[in-house]
Amino acid sequence: MAEPYLTVVIPTRNDTYPSNVVAVQNKSLLILQRQLENARIESEIIVVEYNPDPSRPHLHECLRVDQGQYVSIRVICVDPEHHRTVPYHEKRVFHQTRAINIGLRRSRGRFFVYRAADHIYSDALVRFLSRKSLGENCIYRCDRCDIDRVGFDAVKPDHLDDVSRICEEHIVEWHKPLSPELSYRIPNLHINGSGDFLLMSRRLWMRLSGMREGRYPIFLDYDSLVLHAAYALCRWQTILPNSCRVYKLSHGMRTVGRIRNTWLPGWKKWDEKLLAAERTTLANLCRCIFNYPRRIDRTFEGVRLDAYERHFVLPAFLWAHGFPFVRQNWGTWGLGSQKLSETVLASAAWESSPE
Repeated sequence: MAEPYLTVVIPTRNDTYPSNVVAVQNKSLLILQRQLENARIESEIIVVEYNPDPSRPHLHECLRVDQGQYVSIRVICVDPEHHRTVPYHEKRVFHQTRAINIGLRRSRGRFFVYRAADHIYSDALVRFLSRKSLGENCIYRCDRCDIDRVGFDAVKPDHLDDVSRICEEHIVEWHKPLSPELSYRIPNLHINGSGDFLLMSRRLWMRLSGMREGRYPIFLDYDSLVLHAAYALCRWQTILPNSCRVYKLSHGMRTVGRIRNTWLPGWKKWDEKLLAAERTTLANLCRCIFNYPRRIDRTFEGVRLDAYERHFVLPAFLWAHGFPFVRQNWGTWGLGSQKLSETVLASAAWESSPE
């Protein structure tokens, strides 16, 4: 099997979610393809169309790409029947971590990263990738910068030299590294927006069995969890320079804006007493053990999700202190046993190269 240097997976759907609008996807995909072609990076882009809307055209019919020498592009379609096996599938039509894992299981690159359908890489980030200096046992992270719609509309695939400049002029929010609460006693990793650029070797990704496919089709802490799990294996995180950035179209559907805490009155009073007495460590321990405050996603009403400390802090703490089981999934994760339909949009020269 031919092996490119890099695989980029784009988990997406053919719907009207702001990141998935066809015009947005087309622009972002074509910019990425031309950036990788110009940098001469042997790579593949896998678009995972998860649970497509049957009333709309499939993405392989809508996406427009070039035919080049270095970048292969294929679309994997995940039929709705696979999504109907997930609890509460009717509440959320998209299972992001499963879509990512579907791409991972079918990837061929030596290194692997996933990204949203509306992402744009900075010139400096592409130059860094073109050096082909990535380490097999290292996690690579960079910052995400949200740009407004005016800036996104202004960038053009035909003018790559202007892409980073225009994006820089239209930044509305910069997601810089944030230090964790000291009482958590977990490594200080760059988890802020870690789902926007989490680059590792495919071998390291496979040792983790991909990103955790939660019980429910909701993206909740799973990017931060896999980052800490990977760090437990390799103990090496590289945060790229500020100029290496991911630009993302700003919209009002971000996960952090959808989540709210829900308390039972007794637990809230108890938590307030502990914090007032500066017993922060004990408060965190109680949150882990008794699983409060629970969380609710406003797009997933009626389902109480685990507390942040139970869901994320507890496993991150255990991994940091020697707990050996870092595997994120078991069984046929990423629909590994299923044959899914694929459409090739572009085929690179390395596809036919001898082993």
